[in-house]
Amino acid sequence: MAKKPEILKHRWLVPLALMLLAAAPAPDFSAQLAGPAKLLDAGHPAEALVPLDALLAAAELPVERGQVQALRSFALAQLQRIPEAHQAIEAAAASIESPSMTVLRQLFLLRAFDGDVPGAADTVLLIAASDAKALETLPTPVLVEVMRSLHKDDGRAFDVDYALDAAGWQPADATLGEIDGLRLRLIMGLLRRDRLDDAGPVVARLISPASLARIGIDRRFQPLWPAIEARLGPGADIADAAFVGATKARFDAAPTSLIARLGYAEALNIASRE
Repeated sequence: MAKKPEILKHRWLVPLALMLLAAAPAPDFSAQLAGPAKLLDAGHPAEALVPLDALLAAAELPVERGQVQALRSFALAQLQRIPEAHQAIEAAAASIESPSMTVLRQLFLLRAFDGDVPGAADTVLLIAASDAKALETLPTPVLVEVMRSLHKDDGRAFDVDYALDAAGWQPADATLGEIDGLRLRLIMGLLRRDRLDDAGPVVARLISPASLARIGIDRRFQPLWPAIEARLGPGADIADAAFVGATKARFDAAPTSLIARLGYAEALNIASRE
């Protein structure tokens, strides 16, 4: 996946540094971390690195080193020193017995931004296993790009698609096309694994009439055709109405969202053509 240094100015990598202090092993060490953490939250990463580097050199316990490395990763990321930030968060995750979601989120982002797509995908699976709802807190454009970049790694791509679908992943800033795309990939993956029965419930969750029609003309899914035809209805009227209803609900929930507005407009346009 191509590196995009400019994206690091986005809020995705703004640290919630004080959250990382909760797992510090001793009050004295927490106090030492508080200063650089406040510098980070105030937007002074270069100044924060000086005491953090000194603390890293002096820390003896693995959990202490992990806490320092986590904060260093945020500082280095703010400075757009991505390979170093990536190394720091890897060290932090390895040193902390139960990394917080803040650490796992940072691990996902820095693996993705540093081109470690398989590692980013593995982090998605780790988050899915520990707190599936937290998947929706991952920045959707980054997660979609990771999924897109996994096309040559069928096994890992299938595992990520399966985990996201099982978690009911559908964040507000994901388009219905992206959500349906995930399900279509998962359906095809299940078919390749001779798991057509497992594909049925996923087909039932498809939203777009176009997605249903795509499965409905593929002879490999012939056992599912009766259910698909019932979903589509005459002239796809039933599917169109459901599609418009789903996009309208997203629009009503966030009327100022450009994604929600465009999705609703697209659904109305498709329904009017059909």
